[in-house]
This record gives sequence, C-alpha cells and structure tokens, in this order.
Amino acid sequence: MLIFTCASGNHHVHGDEFEGDGEFYYKNLEEEDIRKFWKLEDQFSDFRFEKPRSVDLFFYGIKSKAQKITKVNIMNKVNIMNKEKVRIHIYSPLNTICTNNDRRFISCPYTTKVYNICKMFHERGHEVFHYGVEGSNPPCSENIEYVPYSIWEKSHGDKSIERGFEQTGLSFESYRYAESRLFGELEKRVDGTRDVILNSIGWWTNELGEINKLAPHIEYGIGHQGAQAPYQVFESYAFQNNQYKYPKHMNKKWVGAVISGFIDEDFFNYEDTEVTEEPYLLCLGRVIANKGLSLAAQIAKRNNMKLKVAGHGNIDLLDKLGDHVEYLGVIDLPEKIKQMRGATALMALTEYLEPFANSHAEALMCGTPVIGTDWGVYTETITNGLNGYRVRTWEDAMASVPSVMELDRKKIAEDAYNRFSLEKVYHKFNKYFESTIDVYNNGWYTDK
Repeated sequence: MLIFTCASGNHHVHGDEFEGDGEFYYKNLEEEDIRKFWKLEDQFSDFRFEKPRSVDLFFYGIKSKAQKITKVNIMNKVNIMNKEKVRIHIYSPLNTICTNNDRRFISCPYTTKVYNICKMFHERGHEVFHYGVEGSNPPCSENIEYVPYSIWEKSHGDKSIERGFEQTGLSFESYRYAESRLFGELEKRVDGTRDVILNSIGWWTNELGEINKLAPHIEYGIGHQGAQAPYQVFESYAFQNNQYKYPKHMNKKWVGAVISGFIDEDFFNYEDTEVTEEPYLLCLGRVIANKGLSLAAQIAKRNNMKLKVAGHGNIDLLDKLGDHVEYLGVIDLPEKIKQMRGATALMALTEYLEPFANSHAEALMCGTPVIGTDWGVYTETITNGLNGYRVRTWEDAMASVPSVMELDRKKIAEDAYNRFSLEKVYHKFNKYFESTIDVYNNGWYTDK
C-alpha cells in the first residue's frame, strides 16, 4: 500500500507524534494501518474508530497528557496511484458532455454511468483515462477531450433541455469525427498489461471492433440493444436473459457478468427530515408514454394525490394526464434529491422490460419506496413489503399507495446502500476486471 500525506501546510507526516488539536489528513489508510504505525495506547488514554456510510474513516482519541479531544479524519477518498491496480480507459457517449450536474444531461443514464464509474475507480487509487467531448470533467487521471465542443454543438446543440439529447450514431458529425480518432488516442495510453477499455453507449461503428486488440474491451452497464463488445456486463439478470436469446451472444456468456447499476452515496442518501408538503407521487427520468406515466397519473388521482414529473422527453403528453399532474421541468441534482426524499413513493411503472432505471435505485438510496411493475429489473430490486411493491393488477396498484406509507425508510436506504452504492459495487467491478484481464492474457481455461 502506498501512503502519502497531503501537501497542505503543517499537516503531520506519517509517523510523527501528534501535537495540539485539529484535523490531520492521511491518504488511503484503514484501521489496521493506524494501529500498526501509531502507538495508540501510548499516546491516548482512550480512543475509538468510526466508519460512517461513506468511505471515510474517523478516529477519536483522548490524549494522555492534555486530556483533550483530538479528531483525526483519515480520508480514504484521496487518489493514490497504485501501479498494481487496473487502469481504466472509458470513452463517453458523444451526444452528451460528461459532467455531474448539467441540466442538459442530468436525465441521461449513459452520462451518469460514465461519470460515476470514473469517480468510483479514481477515488480508490486507479488510473482513470476519460475520452470525450471538450468540456467534460469527470474525476479522472487524464481527461482526453478529443472531440471539440464546436463539433458537439453543431451536431447536438440545437435541442431544448426538455427535449433531450438522445442522438447517437454516424449520422452525426460528432460520431464521425470520433470514429477516425478514438483508436489512436487509446493506443497512445494503453500499455496492454493492466488495462481495460470501457464502452457504455453501444456499438456505434464497426471500427470499435479494433479496440480489443489493445486491451480487454468491455461493454458495461448494458441496458441497450445491440451490445457487441467481446466482454459484456449487464445491469440486471432480466435484461441479460432477454439478450442471451440472440445467437450473437453465444460465446460471450462465459466471459460476461451481471453487475447492478450504481449510485453515488455522497448525494443520494437518507435524511430523517419532516415532510411538510402534502403527500405526492413522483416520476423521474425520460418523459415517454411507455414509462407508465398514464397509469401513475390514474393511481395518484384515485388517491387524491399530486403526481410530480421531472425529466426530458415528450412533455406534450403530460397535458392529457390531468390537472393534478405537475411538470417540474428538468431539475438539477439538489432539487432532484429534495423531491425524492419528499415523495410518498417513486412510480416506476415501465411497460417494457426495464433493464435497470437509475432513478428507482436513487430513490431507494434516499429511503423512498418504489412502486414498480412485476417484470424486468424490479423483480430483482423491489421486495414487496420491504422497499416498495410490484404491481400487475389495478387492485395491486390501489393497495400499494397506502401500504408504502407504512414502510421503514431508513431500512430501505440501508438495504439500497449495500446493493447500489459506489463503495459496494466497486468490488464487483474490480473483481470482474481482474478476471477479464486474466482471461484476455491467458485464456479461459486457466487454473489459479
């Protein structure tokens, strides 16, 4: 393990004695490291460790001499480059710009996947290389802005925020520009020993087939049709099984995986706050008919509740749903979290086979119950009576609203954290990447 002190002035280096009170910042330390390197029993008359739901570790100690409380915050989130760790190369969709809280793209699941996986690995000491449009700013070691903003704007910049940016493929200049340049940018940086190359958007050109010559090419977060990368990670078993019926996936089953979507716990988390607003139901994400908006509006009306809707898409269809439906527009991250925490339930009544749906996992992370359909990913994520209800009949739907009011929101959030947080999902991805590198270099029939 590599251990470094911060560059900030007057912070103690590893091994120094503590003098005075205040916060001391160290990188990448765990409790066993602190016990090993510092003689705690000699320096403190009493001490304890606490690890809250984030990845930070807190140490509290009463100093032996002055008997004053000293708080030492050991920040595990600071980036430590470890050459033994997998190096991550990820190329973004070119119809969006990879940022965290830009209202133009906040409803885009692909942008969220890229930003969050960059953060997930960068904060845990991996070298992360992001390839995308000028103006992107995900947490990474190097941000390669190989598509100029002017080309992006020419290709995609003429749509309103509410209408969205779901435009991909070689009919757009942004993708044609990238087609002739992406491989060269990757080739400059991939050394081929501990690298993986990640694709989140799908197979937009056959030129992507050359990428696997550099390093394992992994299509991850698959909730889209037409995945073709040699290595594939699906968001749910429901969608994996749906796709495995096609012959093109025959030989890829043995090197694939299912790893759920992942949510940033630094933003989406439980707060025990009093709800002062009248009860309401909430729909978040793309505003399209087959997301079940009509049924959600009917359920809300029958329960004398408001239905709030936020997101981009076909907003004209909301005019037909009734006066009790309120369109919030495309909301930023703080407002999104506020609306989730205040809702009686998130309505996830997708009519098609939902691969994952980030919004329902975000709601669960906040402790908000979800009312979903009885197919797709919801059969894996919603447990009736624990974190929401799955519905198939009108009777189910009508019973679900009063029932979710009785659920324990704190338990909902705790359960979701253990399944969807960056901290928990990181280990699944890292294990899969390690295994994939081994298969790529040594073949599938390898004994450990």
